[in-house]
Amino acid sequence: MFFLCAEKEIPVESKTYDRIASYEQTAILLYNDQEFKAGEFVAFREVDAEGNYTRHWAEAELTLVIENYPGLESGYCVLVFHVFAQTVKEERKTE
Repeated sequence: MFFLCAEKEIPVESKTYDRIASYEQTAILLYNDQEFKAGEFVAFREVDAEGNYTRHWAEAELTLVIENYPGLESGYCVLVFHVFAQTVKEERKTE
């Protein structure tokens, strides 16, 4: 997969992807297994119900990474981000 600037990929379920791609969600809680740092570029990749990647992605710059915060479980972080590029989802036709 070709991305503009992304250094790391983050798989997200379709519902979360839709909120990220529509700019409704600008932060996410997840396990910090990739040692995220503010200023990095990431690609949020949509996965379907079976866990397979779809062709949809959104690239974002991490503006803040919150770790070691009271109430935040060890190893987890909150990523605050700004989306700057994404694929466009087609409208699903209903009959």
